[in-house]
Amino acid sequence: MILDRRYEGIPVSDISTDNIGAGAAATEHLFGLGHRRVALVTSDSRVTSNDDRRRGWVGAHARNDKALDDALAFHDVESTLPGSTDRPEDDVARLVAFVEAHPEATAFVAGEYNIALLLRDALEQVGKRVPDDVSIVCFDHPDATFDRQLFRFTHIAQDQPGVGRQAVAQVLRQARGESGSRKILVPAQLVTGASTAQPPTGRVGRATRSPSRR
Repeated sequence: MILDRRYEGIPVSDISTDNIGAGAAATEHLFGLGHRRVALVTSDSRVTSNDDRRRGWVGAHARNDKALDDALAFHDVESTLPGSTDRPEDDVARLVAFVEAHPEATAFVAGEYNIALLLRDALEQVGKRVPDDVSIVCFDHPDATFDRQLFRFTHIAQDQPGVGRQAVAQVLRQARGESGSRKILVPAQLVTGASTAQPPTGRVGRATRSPSRR
């Protein structure tokens, strides 16, 4: 039983979040607010969840009749990876360069919460505020059980208990001798937070000059 990964061509059951659907939902939420240029920011981890979220981002462009620019996909975040020697500051510097190179992007889909934090730092360095100037949707979010003042990103909430229940059910099926592997996808949910809004007036779909640094 494999969780949150997919191995093609191997007869093993796997259960994961519907990352294609989740990536599409995050992107389409931003399109629905009026954004036309939505960038994707992920780590360079070669896992199927990253690949599937990108496929969802691509598919959302096609379904919403939006032009897809592969240059708006940034896959070079390093510091969030296990065992990485890169510093968060290194990633922020790379993200600053990416944001400055693509002033037309008014919204971003971030592959995880920590990436959203790095991206927000980079945007602030070039004088852009979330969500006044740009919007961000990320995957997953820490609970705010005690810190009610925690800034809440609009995010994709994965149903981890649901994945666990499906995994246990499949293990029991296999223990009973039921044959055949299964590929099970568990839906995720978009949770609206404080990081998304309509693009600023005059910014919809148009490239704008990047503000100068202070």
